Amino acid sequence: MYTCSDTRVKRRNGNPFVSAFLIRSHHWCNLILTDSLSVQILTEEQALIRGSVNQKQKTMDPGSDPWITEFIAMDTERKECVSIEELTSYFAAKGFDSSYAWQWQQTFDPQRTGKVTLNQICKIRNMPVDDVRALYGPKPKMLEDVEIIESDMPEQLRISICELINEGILRHKYQDPSLVHFIKRSLDSRHGQSWHVITIYGRYYSFYTYEMGYTFTFKKNDRIFMIYKTPDVSAWASKRT
Repeated sequence: MYTCSDTRVKRRNGNPFVSAFLIRSHHWCNLILTDSLSVQILTEEQALIRGSVNQKQKTMDPGSDPWITEFIAMDTERKECVSIEELTSYFAAKGFDSSYAWQWQQTFDPQRTGKVTLNQICKIRNMPVDDVRALYGPKPKMLEDVEIIESDMPEQLRISICELINEGILRHKYQDPSLVHFIKRSLDSRHGQSWHVITIYGRYYSFYTYEMGYTFTFKKNDRIFMIYKTPDVSAWASKRT
């Protein structure tokens, strides 16, 4: 499955933050402008759900929130993202009907992106992302200096990428052209072709198509890394012929 990512990030006091989104309905418009002027559309029903959810969650501990604990249980690979297909299979395996998956998508994926992310759940449930991440357990040592901006990648692959980055920094120091070339070449060799590696300092805007399960944008020390894999178009085309 392929998907798109639309991310706008600025630095505020040296730290990146992902811009907020929000709200419109068929009958009225309640527009919230963020620093990067990012807008997301929700139905009136979903806006009301969000409002009631936020009021209830102001004082609740993340570990006692049933939506969040259910998401953590689904996300066995610690991707911080669950596809709608995975969501449907999860509830089917538990003997629930399809209305459960539909309710999750209506609440947490109103734009029909095909996935439910940890960031989106935390935003709607009014929970700090870092507090919810702690429910996964301790960070692996290789990811201790990593601040995730966006990812739907299994944790083991993120660890592998950070190992490559550390190796690349030892070899190439701050020569970014050589560093990104080393990381891209290594990823292509180990995990298949069509990887893209970008280093960023400061503000950036992005909109790109990637293969679901293969995007990882994060801050590590003074750099932001955007690493993702694009679909194998030739293989996809051959399947259609």
